[in-house]
Amino acid sequence: MNYSWSRPEDRIECRAGGRVLFADTIDHWDNAVRRLLDFDEARGQAWVERVLASSPRPFPDCGPEEKIAALCQGTQAFFGIEQDAEPWSASDYAALDVFGLKADRLWVRGVGRELGVEVIGPVGIEHGILVDRATRQPARAPVYEEQYFEGKTHGLGYGNYLAQSDWRMEKSRRYVRRVAAIAQFIGRPTGAGTRLLDMGSGYGFFRAAAAEQGWQHEGEDVSAYAAKAGVEIFGFPTFVGTLEQFAAQTDATYDVVTLFDTIEHIADPEAFLHVVAGLLAPGGLCVLRTPNLRALEMEIFDRHQHSLKLEHLHYFSPASLCHLAERVGLVPEFTTTESHLLAGFLGPHLASIRQQLRGSDLFFAASKP
Repeated sequence: MNYSWSRPEDRIECRAGGRVLFADTIDHWDNAVRRLLDFDEARGQAWVERVLASSPRPFPDCGPEEKIAALCQGTQAFFGIEQDAEPWSASDYAALDVFGLKADRLWVRGVGRELGVEVIGPVGIEHGILVDRATRQPARAPVYEEQYFEGKTHGLGYGNYLAQSDWRMEKSRRYVRRVAAIAQFIGRPTGAGTRLLDMGSGYGFFRAAAAEQGWQHEGEDVSAYAAKAGVEIFGFPTFVGTLEQFAAQTDATYDVVTLFDTIEHIADPEAFLHVVAGLLAPGGLCVLRTPNLRALEMEIFDRHQHSLKLEHLHYFSPASLCHLAERVGLVPEFTTTESHLLAGFLGPHLASIRQQLRGSDLFFAASKP
């Protein structure tokens, strides 16, 4: 089939046979889809065409499950993903403890082009941990300095983080609204004077958005480079060190502790959340965002899913977040998912996918009794 591409006004469209088969906004296509998948224009278009060609009939005429099947088939063919014939045995990881449970499932083998790792974990709570296949040990975190934020190492870090400032500021304002809405929903409203601790605060975009609402804020990050950037951009001082080191030097407690795209980087999330619980005031709220192991994108992209990264040591699900929160004495209050990457293919079906908790990222809140 012959496909043609055009950019009418603020949209990008793929047509065949006189019909629009795929459409997205230019902003989302350029700054979300191609950025997250690390595609140039030609490769992005080739991926879309491979998916459309995998559909048994014109893509817009398909139901949601047919579209998802075409996405799975076309995407895995495009990436050349084949099932690894090497058998997997839970006994290889018998000594590994995952929040009091044993690893009894292989979730995905490999991360992108790196096949020396795999994500395994307990099926009962749907949790994954990144392990080295050779040593059978948990993978180690990278160094979070300039190369991680602004470098070009394939499959690691952000790359051009500062260049995305406008988008990151807009996203941070959206996250502040979301935190406030969650707090209001569970009867713990925020307002001017709300005491916020932002863990893994990076360059400080979320803190800047919180300050616009009159929140009092502090930040922590293990990256001296990110903390220095926060001072240069916003004038915010940031504690440089681990959460345990931060907690040891303060007697303060907080109404809200946020962990956006942070907990997946932590080698021992249970110990980490235990410290978070100690920093919360009674009735305080911990709100986190993290990739969703049970996301539809995991099914479609397999080891090429954009949230599968060598620096992501843990992969959570709604069940595993609830399990972990309860183990450290927090009360799970709210869970939702968000998903946007596949908007050009799935459009209005994404709302149902999010409601089924199959979105690509989890938003989770737990309170301190």
